[in-house]
Amino acid sequence: MNSTKGLEADIHPVEMIIDHNFSDKTWLSEALQLQAAGSGLTRAGDRAVRDGNKRLALVGDTLLKLILVLDGYNEGASRGTQTLLSSPSKSLR
Repeated sequence: MNSTKGLEADIHPVEMIIDHNFSDKTWLSEALQLQAAGSGLTRAGDRAVRDGNKRLALVGDTLLKLILVLDGYNEGASRGTQTLLSSPSKSLR
């Protein structure tokens, strides 16, 4: 089986669930890897993947925090509420 067709078959159900089609399927493939070194993924398209998907996860976490803060700002939330929303791991400790 062609690895590109295998990737398409694995990625398509995820795209259907999130209602988004990725032009570069390797980004989604990398994002779905275990967040640990030794996950087996060393390349995603032309990109070298180091430490599992930790680098990509950091970008995703930062984007989610930004979205939460902007949403809170637009809704008029207090700074304290925005801080809690953007740092859920701290509020759960």
